[in-house]
Formats: sequence, structure tokens, C-alpha cells
Amino acid sequence: MRYVEPDFFCASRGRPTTAGGRTTTRISRGNVWHNLDEIHGNGKDDDHNGWVDDHYGINIPKGSESGIDDDGHGTHVAGIIAGHGNNAMGVAGACWSAAAGREARGGKVPAGSAPDVRGGLACGRMEPLLLAAAGLAGGLGDASQPDLLWAREMQALSFAIHIPLTCFGMAFPAMVLFAEGLWLRTGNQAYRALAKRWSKVMLILFAVGVVTGTILSFELGLLWPNFMATFGEVFGLAFGLEGFSFFIEAIFIAIYVYGWDRLPPRAHLLSGLPILVAGATGSLFVISVNGWMNHPVGFDVAGGDVVNVRPWAALFNENFWHEYVHMYFAAYMVVGFLVAAVYARAWLRGERGRYVRAGLVIPLTFAAFTAPVQVIAGDWAGRTVADLQPTKLATFEGLAETTEGAPFHIGGWYEDDGDIKAGIEIPRLLSVLAAHDPDAAVEGLDAVAPADRPGPVNTVRFAFQTMVGIGTLLAAMGLFYAALWWRNGRLPRSPWFFRLVVAAGPLAVVALICGWVTTEVGRQPWVVYRVMRTEDAVTGAGGLPVAFAAVAVVYLALIATVVWLLRRLASRPPDVEVHGTLERT
Repeated sequence: MRYVEPDFFCASRGRPTTAGGRTTTRISRGNVWHNLDEIHGNGKDDDHNGWVDDHYGINIPKGSESGIDDDGHGTHVAGIIAGHGNNAMGVAGACWSAAAGREARGGKVPAGSAPDVRGGLACGRMEPLLLAAAGLAGGLGDASQPDLLWAREMQALSFAIHIPLTCFGMAFPAMVLFAEGLWLRTGNQAYRALAKRWSKVMLILFAVGVVTGTILSFELGLLWPNFMATFGEVFGLAFGLEGFSFFIEAIFIAIYVYGWDRLPPRAHLLSGLPILVAGATGSLFVISVNGWMNHPVGFDVAGGDVVNVRPWAALFNENFWHEYVHMYFAAYMVVGFLVAAVYARAWLRGERGRYVRAGLVIPLTFAAFTAPVQVIAGDWAGRTVADLQPTKLATFEGLAETTEGAPFHIGGWYEDDGDIKAGIEIPRLLSVLAAHDPDAAVEGLDAVAPADRPGPVNTVRFAFQTMVGIGTLLAAMGLFYAALWWRNGRLPRSPWFFRLVVAAGPLAVVALICGWVTTEVGRQPWVVYRVMRTEDAVTGAGGLPVAFAAVAVVYLALIATVVWLLRRLASRPPDVEVHGTLERT
């Protein structure tokens, strides 16, 4: 027996409508569930379940494989639409307390099913929200956008630009404050110069993040108006709290940067603490929204409307915790390796003074100790995805069929026949990753209708494997550095290590972007998982290719500006940040 997630469970599909005073359910044949194991119209029982040509469901009370009830209402998805409606003439509406239909092998009704059978298979238990969402039109009604891909590409471009900046907001303040703390403890001016120089970098990147974050905010409303209109009151609390974090961060960054030589040293250090806290909380609230999109809770759907909103439940959803921890450690890895890469390059050029050494050791130590812990966080994330979004996990591997002791392939590509070509198979590894059990069953892509599967599969597979591969490399490098420092109290002597650090900076950014591609593309075709489809959330406005080009030009200008500012800042000797001259050896 296998569970079947009918294609009926889609926002904008099968919405209740009123015709002739009767409540009916508008479902076109292309939108209803069909039995993928049965060849329609060949007069055979292809799936050997005792029913011939049960391609569109069966009618158990009538003993018919046509899937049509006595009143000719058509297939109602194997009994999932279990209501009699309001016309007392049979199934004319949807019963919101009905549960997911089950396909039984061997012609047997699954044990433990509810006794209520109305024109289809017996019903098991599921969240009523999913069935109710079938009637969710959205706050603005139906959406239609021929340029859906352009909208998704524009949003993806903005995320790719903004997310690395978010990492600096989360992790860089800790490194800046740590360097200043070393100055206060030791009195060494190299640490002060480093902290002051880094604070200016922090200010530049924060200012650019304001621009990119503003663009993202407008895109949410302009590109996905139906999503915002329908669910804004559910996750609006998170965005409101993020706004408070943003303003606190902006105020104290200004105080911290302007306060050098104007505030007492310890007061100046304390003025940086709110920056650290606000950076962590601001990202927390935004990531909670993404967690909610992957595991929507905190609301009900009734009569096509979102009701009974519980914003705190939505904010702290089950998917949020692992996403935040995973992203938090990722931020320290990205920032640590990127900043260390700058000073590793200087080290390779022969600059070995205290300033360069501190600029290399501080961020590299943060990254090195974070990278191995990220492996544990990644394991937690994988098991949570296996539990809450098994189809996404199946896409990570390209697992076509539900399998016990599922393997994992390194490399290769997924083909339409369900095979992985040219990959290196590691037996049972996917089951171990999903459940810590080599014999565990892992749900395959066949558990859902083709229209409900992420696509293209290889995009998710390649992104996931790139993220894991780079993350493993960085974790190994971090362990090597930490072990050497613990044992000998020094940096590695081989120039190849420093070349690897230089490469680790951009590689960490690639892993970060690939991680978000895995998360976001792996959730498709849903903008709100199993509640609203991306195609139903998009704007109906035209001109998206032009808008995409305009946004791309803005980002190119921002990148050029940041590069010019940072190069100009780096061209000045660190001595200008302190009163005196720094040692060069």
C-alpha cells in the first residue's frame, strides 16, 4: 500500500463554487488525481488491485471502477471530497473534515480507515488544512502570469545578492567586537586598527544591505501580491519585529563607527553589543517566515479565506529551528572564510605583521570552529526535511520510488526514467541521513503527482551536492587548522594551506547560495508548502523582463560601488586607524 497525495490538493484547484443555488466543486479532469499505475481504457487491471481501468478512482458502494457517483458528479478523488453538499442529492460539495484517500493494493481497504465511504476509497486521517486549502483562492483571487519564470528569476537574483550581506549582519559584528576586546585586554594597537577598519567595512555593507533589502521588500509585494494579500496577517508579525531589529542595528552602527575616539573605550565596546543582538534577531524573524513557508501553521482556511490566525505559532514553526541554526552557523563560515581569504592573500605576498596575522587568525578561528558544528546542524536539517518535506528529500537524491535502505549517489544526473546516470552509489546512505537507520524507508517522488514534484530535479540535486561537498571540505580544513593550533599554537607553514584559505572564501559563498537554491527550488511548485502554488501567488502585471533588467543594472552598480569603496579603504595603511605606527613584522 502507498499513500497518494492527489493533485486536487492544490491552491486554485477544485475551489467550491455556486451554480444554480447548489454548492458544487469545480474540478477539471486535468486537475484531479489519477492512478499512475493503471493504463486508461485498455480493459485490463494493470495495477492488480482488483479493479479494471480505475484510472480516475473507483466507486466502492456501487461496485464501479468509473469513479462516477450516482448523480453523475464525476470523480471526487477516491472519496476525499466526502461531503453531501447542500442539495441533498449526493456529493455536491467538499467535506472539510475528510481525510487523505489511500490506494489499497490487492483490492483491500486499508486497516484503520474511517467507515465513512462515499463513492471512493475509505478515508484515513490528515490535516484538514490541506483539504480546505483546495478552496483557497487567495486574497486577490486567481492569478495569471505568463512571465512566472521572470518573476522567480528576479526574486532569486535579489536573494543571491542580499543573503551574503545578511551573513555579514549576523556574524561580522562578533568578529569586530572580539578584535576590539583584544585591544582593550592587551593594549596592542594592531587589534584596535583592525577593529576600526572592520567597523567601516561593516558600515559599508550594512548600507548596501539596506538597498538590497528594500528591493526585496518591494518585490514581495509587487511580484507576489496574492501571497502577501492572503497570508500577510499570518507572518506580518515577523516582518514587523524584523523592522525593529533593523532600526536598532542602524542606530547603534552609527554610534559605534562615529564613537571611535569620542566614547570611553569600554562604553564604545558596549555600544557594539546591540549591533550583534539586532543582527541575530533580525535574521531570526526573516528566517522564521521562510520556515513557515516550508511548514505553514498558525492559521486555518474556511470558505476560501484564511481565518483563526495565530501569528506566534506561525513565527515559531517546527521548520524554523533547524533553518535558523543552520543559517546562523553558515553566516559565521561565510564571513570567517571570506575575511580570512583577504588576509591569507596578504600573507602569501609576504606581509606577516601583527595586523595581518590578527586579520587572518580571528575570522579563520571563527570559521574553523563553526564548520564542524555545521555538519551536526546539517544532519538535523536533513532529518527534519525527511519528516516534514519528504518529497524535497527525494529530490536531493533523485529517488524515483519509495525505497527501503535507499542509496545516495555522489555526482551523476537524474533522468526522466528515474535512474541516476554516472553517479557513484553509496548503498543505504540516504536512509541513514534521513532516519539514522540503514533499513529505513525513504519516500520517493512517486508518492506525489508529477505536478507536485520540484523541478527540475537536477537543479536541486546539483545544488545540494555542491553545498554538501564544499561544506565537508571547509569542515575538514577547519578541523586541521584547529588541531594544529591546539597542538603547536601556530599557523600552518605550507603555502598551500593559505591558497586553500583564499579559495575557501568564494567557495563558502557558493555553498551558501546552493543551500538556498536547495531550500527554495526544492519547495516548488509551492510558495506556501501544499497550500498555495507559486503560479497562484505571482502578479498579473506585465513588463517583468524589463524590470529584471533594471534590477540587474542596480545590482551591478551596487557591486561596483562596494568594490571601489573597499579597495579605497584597503589602499590606506592601517596606521591611519591608530595614533602611531604599527609593527610590520
